[in-house]
Amino acid sequence: MPRINIFSLILHANIIISLTMKKLLFLLISIMLLTMTACNNDNTDYSNLIIGKWLCEHIDGEEVVTNDMFFAELTDKNVQVYGDIFTIENNHSEWMESANYTYSVANNVVTVIGTNPLGLSTTLVFEIQSIDDENMTYTVNTLNIDNTAIEDNHTYTCTKINADYSSNIAGIWSGYTYQEKHYWQYYEDGTYDFYYYDSIAEEYIPKENNNGRYFLHGDFIATIYTNDYNSGNEGTFCECWNLTFSDDFNSLQYEAKRTTESELTNLSLTRVANVGD
Repeated sequence: MPRINIFSLILHANIIISLTMKKLLFLLISIMLLTMTACNNDNTDYSNLIIGKWLCEHIDGEEVVTNDMFFAELTDKNVQVYGDIFTIENNHSEWMESANYTYSVANNVVTVIGTNPLGLSTTLVFEIQSIDDENMTYTVNTLNIDNTAIEDNHTYTCTKINADYSSNIAGIWSGYTYQEKHYWQYYEDGTYDFYYYDSIAEEYIPKENNNGRYFLHGDFIATIYTNDYNSGNEGTFCECWNLTFSDDFNSLQYEAKRTTESELTNLSLTRVANVGD
């Protein structure tokens, strides 16, 4: 029976322990490197991706009523243009836009400071949850309007606007609202006229005091007018729509999600050469 060399056993055990410790050390270092890489792997260029025009169409994952959509443009000069419906006197609404905002970006946190269209000081701090060339989702960390803190726990999803239909909408369009034919003439300066049929004059005439204006951002349009033709109500009103042009830009479909069934949700228009055609 061969003799057992105790020194060989001890040496062999030390070698095994040494190799095991090296493996454990290597594994530990690998885990640490992977953790550090994961922590520093956010190479998203938020400052660049955020530049552009955005339209908020979803809140908390749900499609919003079209009149609740809002617009923001963040320029490469750190200026923000903001557009939304604001309630003015007598509970009448109007789409307003203001470029009186500046913004700064720190990683995925954006701070906006300025004055809204009603002249109220505004501070907004929001945190980008995800962003790419088409969509941005964010949550609000801080919202302060007129020195009053406002709690906002919603999640907002915006779509980036790349199309420009300002030259395509210009012109005269005909269509029906509540089974009555009308004409709309859009001008490139952001104003429009509304025509109705005058049975006494036996021709289509522009509605007085219409004061028609519009803001067009991609396929989203906000129209403002005074003294509603259908209801006869006086004041300033705003309607927002999503637009779909035909391939030849001679047909135009208006669609909107409304809060009540009595509100107009669809409008089909056809381009014409003259009012009355």
